[in-house]
Amino acid sequence: YHAPLYMNPGFSGITPQQRVVFNNRIQWPNLPQAFTTFAASYDIWVDELRSGFGLIATTDKMGSSGWRTTTAGLIYSYKVRLNEKLVFSPGVQFGYGINGIDRSKLQLGDGLEFDGVSLDPELAKLGNQQYFDFAAGFLVYSRVFWLGAAFHHMNQPNLSILNDVSRLPMKTTIHGGIRLSLYNGPRTGDRVSYLTPSMIIEFRVASVNLISD
Repeated sequence: YHAPLYMNPGFSGITPQQRVVFNNRIQWPNLPQAFTTFAASYDIWVDELRSGFGLIATTDKMGSSGWRTTTAGLIYSYKVRLNEKLVFSPGVQFGYGINGIDRSKLQLGDGLEFDGVSLDPELAKLGNQQYFDFAAGFLVYSRVFWLGAAFHHMNQPNLSILNDVSRLPMKTTIHGGIRLSLYNGPRTGDRVSYLTPSMIIEFRVASVNLISD
């Protein structure tokens, strides 16, 4: 929940104020070339349109070969009041991405023999892959609980940098939580302590095979 727009486009515009979020994650920091991710997002609620609008950008660098994936997306959500307490927030995200590898950082066997220059013809096939991405999600929430689901990479874009086909599997995320007050007495000020247990379930499906007799 530290990156709400990354998890579900239905979170855009969920607060009455404008919101800016920055995230940085370093995985396995003891390695000489750690896996590093940066993300930034901005969203705003427009009351006249009952809509939320958002922007999100991420960049991910992996390993010593300089593999990098960069994405940017536009997000829209609409708020439907189901009753006095419940709000339904469906959202969509249209994204663009590019990924690739830094060929100058690759060390192949024949490159060690020919002064660092590889003669492998397969090396020339390596390049950057550009793709469009689509996601959708929904959120049902009140002042005390929220429940939602999101579906990313619904179009399963091709990420291959070898002029081949390597589809990104669709990612499904189910999440929810509840806000529990730690004080049941009368409120005497603006500060109230809460406990907010939550859950996130995420899975990917590369393909679904249907077999019939």
